[in-house]
Amino acid sequence: MRSFVHAAAFMIYVFCLIAAANSDIWYVGKDEFSRNPASLEMEGTLSRPFVSFSMAMTVLKPGDTLMVKSGTYNEPLVVTVSGKPGAPVTIKGDPWFKIDTSSGAGISAATYAIVPAILIVSKTDVTVENFEVANAPGKGADLDRCKNVIL
Repeated sequence: MRSFVHAAAFMIYVFCLIAAANSDIWYVGKDEFSRNPASLEMEGTLSRPFVSFSMAMTVLKPGDTLMVKSGTYNEPLVVTVSGKPGAPVTIKGDPWFKIDTSSGAGISAATYAIVPAILIVSKTDVTVENFEVANAPGKGADLDRCKNVIL
């Protein structure tokens, strides 16, 4: 029985290593490069971050982490991808990061009034951490029909 427990523990350890090896870290940021995106192709790396949440959502897969660099983002964070048990999608803001939606730039007035700063619908195994929502005209966050979502 003892060898079975050791074998099971070893298999879990190997599975975790494999899952970690298949995970990527992506970045989104508003910096000197994102102000002139034509001058530099965005790759989602620390030095060439995606310029919007929607761009970053196109590459995320279960187990990935999206690091959000400090800045003001005039778009809602709409999570469009699910993780899976043991491999959540993690979205981390820099410590004390704010989503400031005061201007609503790039969003129609009708949408701006009803879309929350963070929207997660019908997704599973998602973690969002280190975000502070400021100046949202409606809800700060809205989660609907979600499972295993940590906000």
